[in-house]
Amino acid sequence: MPSSPSVCGGGGQLYKLPTLFGMQLDTDAGFYAHNLSLFVLPLLTGYFVWKRRLDTGTLRWLALAFVAAAVFANVYPLAPEGSTEVLSALHLPIALWLVVGVAYAGGRWGQVGAAWTSFVSRASYSSITC
Repeated sequence: MPSSPSVCGGGGQLYKLPTLFGMQLDTDAGFYAHNLSLFVLPLLTGYFVWKRRLDTGTLRWLALAFVAAAVFANVYPLAPEGSTEVLSALHLPIALWLVVGVAYAGGRWGQVGAAWTSFVSRASYSSITC
């Protein structure tokens, strides 16, 4: 049963995982910059999957989104301190935040279009954003 402290602790452990492969925060700052969201947001999504008791079909799509993001963020050749690296570091968290929103909405994701007009739905989603 995951809890908020275990999600935070897991994020810290994932953040330190690249040091096992010889990467250091001081020398490989670009790697950490464009992969930071991949250390934190999958755990937050997993918490919402557990909390909302999502079905396996939704879980597969969420996992596929994170795997695709990890592949595209790390396979594409990035020039050190270049524009592509900065764009990746800025846009990957924004794109993955949508995936977190899908997990947060739970089984109601198909109904969000109709429910989005209500103030309660907008306030609920924006409460995790702010």
